[in-house]
Amino acid sequence: MADCLVFDILGPLACFKTFFTTSSPLTFDFPPKTALEGMIGAIIGLDFDAKYGLFEGSVGIKILSGGAKMYTGVNWIDTKARGSVKLMADVPMNVPMLESLGLSATPQVAAFLGMTWKDKHAHTQVNLELLKDPRFRIYYPDSSPHYAELRDNIEQHHAVFTPFLGAATFLADFKLVDVASVTEEFSDGDEYVPIDSIIPVPSGETGPELDMKEVSPLMARVPRTMLPGRDVTEYTTVIYALNGGRVPAKVPAFHHVKGNEVDDNVIFF
Repeated sequence: MADCLVFDILGPLACFKTFFTTSSPLTFDFPPKTALEGMIGAIIGLDFDAKYGLFEGSVGIKILSGGAKMYTGVNWIDTKARGSVKLMADVPMNVPMLESLGLSATPQVAAFLGMTWKDKHAHTQVNLELLKDPRFRIYYPDSSPHYAELRDNIEQHHAVFTPFLGAATFLADFKLVDVASVTEEFSDGDEYVPIDSIIPVPSGETGPELDMKEVSPLMARVPRTMLPGRDVTEYTTVIYALNGGRVPAKVPAFHHVKGNEVDDNVIFF
């Protein structure tokens, strides 16, 4: 019988930007796999590019809270783009000379030379849709990569890098829930099985039959895999319920995660 690490990721605010919005971004109701890769990669200390492809169909997500949303303006500061930087001075800066000395056009160099640093695109304000007090339950089986490292860090409440909920502005906390057993269960498809986690819909399919009398499920199309250049290579459709709700569905197979603190039916994706 296999083990499954069960832990919660939470925080006061979160924003997992949808892929179809720009200046007024909306948020997904939960972290897509690509965002979860970043959070787990930060906890165990993976290099920036090493976290891509961390999961290969081996994680489950349950939304415990975060259905409430708020809208607010947020100031973004561009800390990466260099092409937008403008240096204003009475005397032109000799860039080749500076480069030969191992220097570059930075605010520090500008101040040293008595120049005025001006970046017209250094910051901007956007309206964000935010999740209030989000909490997500993560199911991570021992067949997944870096299981031992993640379990040690979760148990010790230790993160190598700071995890965040979609953007560096929104810091994330995490708490161990259980180390439970996980078994694969099969169904004949004639009866509804209450699923606690997000239900992925295989490509080309319409999804399982749902019992709409019990719950009003939601559906979203989210990124599933991403390259190091942040290019999404695959999207997937998922079905889910907010705030810990279970979705009765006729599914052919699922995983039963049972421990001292959990007794959930989960579909990994």
